[in-house]
Amino acid sequence: MNMTKTALTIAIAAAMTVPSVASAANKKKTTHAATSYTNARQVESRVEHDLDSKVAKLEAEIQQLRGQIAATRTEAKSNLNAVVAQTQAKEAAQDAEIAKDEEPHNRLFFRGNYAALTHNVSYNGSADGAVNAVAGNPAPNVTANGAGAGVGWGVGVGVEHGLTQNLFGLTDALSLNGELAINYMHYGTLYNNVVVGKTTTGIGTNPSIDQLQITASPKLRVNNLGGFSPWVIPVGLAIGVSGLPSSAITVLSPGLLLGAGLDYDFTKNLFAGFDFRYQFFGNNLNQQTTAAQNAGIKGISLDGFQTGVNLGFKF
Repeated sequence: MNMTKTALTIAIAAAMTVPSVASAANKKKTTHAATSYTNARQVESRVEHDLDSKVAKLEAEIQQLRGQIAATRTEAKSNLNAVVAQTQAKEAAQDAEIAKDEEPHNRLFFRGNYAALTHNVSYNGSADGAVNAVAGNPAPNVTANGAGAGVGWGVGVGVEHGLTQNLFGLTDALSLNGELAINYMHYGTLYNNVVVGKTTTGIGTNPSIDQLQITASPKLRVNNLGGFSPWVIPVGLAIGVSGLPSSAITVLSPGLLLGAGLDYDFTKNLFAGFDFRYQFFGNNLNQQTTAAQNAGIKGISLDGFQTGVNLGFKF
């Protein structure tokens, strides 16, 4: 009986002890699980933070790379545009040079002009007036045909050849051409008397005061003024052929020519202009009889100027 009570007491104690132990074990398990969860969350949070940091860093690097790519692309585009612009400018310059070379630089022109001598043409009568006694002779030392003698007109033709369009590489603003021209000038008529002895017997003639002038000149032209083309002849060679002091005598006189003018191109091949030219021969033609007769023409100077218009063609 006592044995049975003892066993029953032990069993009851054991039954009461087991739930307490189980509760402690469950509590320990719960605490461990909570700790593990907390640690897991912390690890997860760190991983997420690290991942976010790396992603942000990667995005920053990507943005920086995009910026560099954009800058490189902009620079490359700018360089390409610069190269294209340079190429186009070079091609345009080459095209302009080709067009300039293809543009006609030679000219053929025809002139009509007003002409005047700087000195009136005069003559001497005889010392005793015998020559002037010839019927119809004017008084001595007067100008031919009155005060208007030495003023007349002229016509001419010329050709101009382009030598260099940039003054031999010095400047594109100037071109150098060579001009060869022939001009005929008429200045009126002169009463000439060829005296035979100191008598009133004479042979009266009325030669024209004419001159055929051949000139060869360098001509400087100003370029790049649209259709306008001013020019100047700094100095040229002039050869005057005249029929003075009588129509039976031909005199050759070398001299100098100066000139300036302005041409305007109406089309690629047609132009017109005006000019002023001055010829200087530096000597006088004199026809004198013997000192005793003292009769003849004196002071015939062919120095003078021309001003007129011209019309021509470029080729």
